[in-house]
Amino acid sequence: MDWKWSYAIEILPQLGRGLLTTLWITIVSSVFGLIGGLLLGILLTTRVRVLSKLAALYVIVFRNSPLLVQLYLIFF
Repeated sequence: MDWKWSYAIEILPQLGRGLLTTLWITIVSSVFGLIGGLLLGILLTTRVRVLSKLAALYVIVFRNSPLLVQLYLIFF
């Protein structure tokens, strides 16, 4: 198998677009995660018992279930 530098140079623009897309998704999901985490933390420390207990239940459910099960439930 030969290494083709011409092909590697040819696909550089596509790789660059893929890199920019990956960075954009990373930044957006980090912002949403930060906002969601802050809201959840505020709910956990609030004096309203119902909201505090619901937030604690959410944390318990997502901490104690495997990630693959969570992804399966979200997808389907």
